[in-house]
Amino acid sequence: MGEIAHDAATFGFQSLLQAAGLQGPNGAPITEALALVLAGGVGFGSVAAPSGSPVRWFVSGRHNWHGDLAYLREAITRVGLSVFWFEHDHPTVLARALANWLEAPDACVLAWVDAAELPWHGLSPAWQGLAPRVVVLRGADAQRGVRVEDLGGAARLLPHSDLAAARQAITKHHGRIARLTEERPAVDVPRALVSGLRASAQGLCQGHGDVQGLPALRVWAERLAQGDGFLVPFPLPTDILPALLDLHRAIRSGDGLLRECFADGVAEAAALLRHDALAAHRQVWRELGRSWTDIADRCLPQESSFAALQQLAEQVDQGVSAGAAASDQAAHRRDLNTRLLDAAQQWQPESAALRAHLRQLGRALAVLALAEQRAAEQLLATLNEVVLD
Repeated sequence: MGEIAHDAATFGFQSLLQAAGLQGPNGAPITEALALVLAGGVGFGSVAAPSGSPVRWFVSGRHNWHGDLAYLREAITRVGLSVFWFEHDHPTVLARALANWLEAPDACVLAWVDAAELPWHGLSPAWQGLAPRVVVLRGADAQRGVRVEDLGGAARLLPHSDLAAARQAITKHHGRIARLTEERPAVDVPRALVSGLRASAQGLCQGHGDVQGLPALRVWAERLAQGDGFLVPFPLPTDILPALLDLHRAIRSGDGLLRECFADGVAEAAALLRHDALAAHRQVWRELGRSWTDIADRCLPQESSFAALQQLAEQVDQGVSAGAAASDQAAHRRDLNTRLLDAAQQWQPESAALRAHLRQLGRALAVLALAEQRAAEQLLATLNEVVLD
């Protein structure tokens, strides 16, 4: 496939769409951006992880971020693809079914794995069981292993035993695989696009609690703006710095928390729907993506040591999709963890200075939440004007 993706589950959906023969504007292959729109995928999600977790503050720009299976099922239903889901707890039965599926010359099989068991991620044992991921299997060699696509890019060859271990390492969905059936139902692309855009805007606005959608973004913005509120889940410098770096990494690795990707998808949807008013929304979402990126650059206090941390984190996050060698990726991760721990232990910010930084970040997120609310409402208003044949 070659094109690097930002979200593993959306990449899996994109792969199914391409295998089904769907096309973008002017007959181009379906992009991740258009797949994100069809999936109703843009959103916001956030949760504080327990102390000691390799990720302290998990932030996502995708709707339904906490459940790849639910996300994919909704997306597949929206488009009307015919997908065969197979699940079995017995490894031998699953391996036999998978081997049969991978014999197809155009194999495109979704599988649930633990990224900590995939060597090219270079993750430490602390990550085991914490990194469920959807990958695309493209065929197999009986002796050498299975060809695996992870976030696009070149397929990597993974020994059969390693793939089995990666599947078994996750407690949920370890026995699940999926592929298209032989049926190829007609897809009403215009209706699916409008439905996906509407689901994105509605899901972002509605959300729930401090977990998903703009309500969650406002909760976290308020916690930061209060200063002390943010220190409840992250009371120590060894908590605060990793949490703020996690926010930086989530925004950066998602290309503006997926907003710029969604903007491109809106433009492609407008071209397919031949709707000029919809096309104008691309710029709105691109600006939102740039605003998120600006926040990413201000997550940590403006000190040279923190800037170096951010650069190293970006290098690590880009390593998988850039095809970095597993040994290099693991070394970079160890270096990042060591530097982050050292910086957190040595960081002794004045209490007032820390709270001022957190308040500033919280106010910026609150302003962005208002901008996203307006963008979503404007998108819904435009969609109400779209006439489908």
